[in-house]
Amino acid sequence: MKTVQYAFWRFSWVLIVLVVAIFSVWGNPVEPNPSVLQTGLTGFDFNIVDLPQIYEPFQNIFGGQWDAVYTVPRNQMGPLQLVVSGGVLWFARDVLGGGDVGWGFARGFVVTVFGLGLGLISLWWRRTLLPEATGKQLEYRTQVWVPIVTVVGGVVLFLLDDLYVWGHWCQLIVVVLWMLSVQRLLSGRWLYASILVGLSIGFEPWGVFGVTLLIALSQRKLLAVVSSVVSVAVGSLIWVGFVVQPGFAAGSFVWQVRPDSLWGFLGVDEFFWSMRFVQAGLVVLVVLVVTVLFRRQDHTLSSKHTVWLIPLLPLLIMSTRVVTDTIYYPYYSFTIMFFLTPLLVVAMATGQMRIIVPLAIAFYSTFLANSNWVAGTCAIRLDACAIPHSDTLTLFSPYIFFAITTSALVWLLLKVFNVNSTILAKPDSGISHLEETPVATDNRDVTSEPWV
Repeated sequence: MKTVQYAFWRFSWVLIVLVVAIFSVWGNPVEPNPSVLQTGLTGFDFNIVDLPQIYEPFQNIFGGQWDAVYTVPRNQMGPLQLVVSGGVLWFARDVLGGGDVGWGFARGFVVTVFGLGLGLISLWWRRTLLPEATGKQLEYRTQVWVPIVTVVGGVVLFLLDDLYVWGHWCQLIVVVLWMLSVQRLLSGRWLYASILVGLSIGFEPWGVFGVTLLIALSQRKLLAVVSSVVSVAVGSLIWVGFVVQPGFAAGSFVWQVRPDSLWGFLGVDEFFWSMRFVQAGLVVLVVLVVTVLFRRQDHTLSSKHTVWLIPLLPLLIMSTRVVTDTIYYPYYSFTIMFFLTPLLVVAMATGQMRIIVPLAIAFYSTFLANSNWVAGTCAIRLDACAIPHSDTLTLFSPYIFFAITTSALVWLLLKVFNVNSTILAKPDSGISHLEETPVATDNRDVTSEPWV
């Protein structure tokens, strides 16, 4: 009897996910969107944003019409994203016949996958972050409640449904690939890490920002260069079959600039692809500066604190990317909140207030970013002018909130590594003095050591 009870509580979070998926399907009937029906597409759940950009290229990929995949400049999704997301849409519409059955399956499937992912990530970090960072194992009750609280938190925040509706599901995959890459780097497996970053480029062009992780965490400068080249090569192999086509137009897309963005303040009205390299430089600069600061404290990244780099550095890249972007949409926030939720729950499980405070600030500011996301969208998309308040800007721009998120993540990283004024003043410690030392794997007792 105790075994059954133990199994029930241990996997109860999975039952919660399934129940949420059922209610999500039941409470959200398929309704046509008149503005999308004008495109001539029928039989879809038009609650999914940017649906035509996903389904049509998917058909072209598997129909052998690779020259037609990127003929629309606005299609900036990577080939792997078109295959994965388009596959779900194809199965719902063409195999199951669309309607309430097909699109009910699509919503239920996506919500279930995200819900299970949320719980599994909390389990991953519970087992990775807590024992190695604190030297302590959680009590049984706490182990059971970590995934439950995480999943319930995602449900309360409507993360699972919102992620389905906005349609950019593979952004989560990019961040997961980055986190796995950091984990591989910390264990000395640079080739695996490089391949993972390369795969992220196949999902999203901005997956190339993950190269920053390879540069920041490689133990030697030459290794940083080699691993970066490998990752870009992997990503290029995924894209090259489409880029060489005469109809490839993704590189000619011009982004309109929100007036409240960084670029809007600088007087930029149009953002070309070539300017993305400037944005990439800003992201790399922020991450490298932070990396130099905490590596002065821990030269070889061999301490028990380094496991926190697995979630925090990728989230810092994502947050910095949003701050330096020209546009803003809610799924930017949903992606980061998806990972901050289990991270906050895991941190609370140990009662480490010095970690919880910056994490809570990062989470809340990311949440607030959505409160004014629509302001200013009329200036960059004429089809958004019908949305209430889209033609006005408020004082509290989403970029301000994401600047707070970025600052909180930087603060958290420096706090985890105990970076203080004394450490920052050391002139003789830096990345150039690193030796290739593997992460410590000894079983020393660190229960009495402060870790923040």
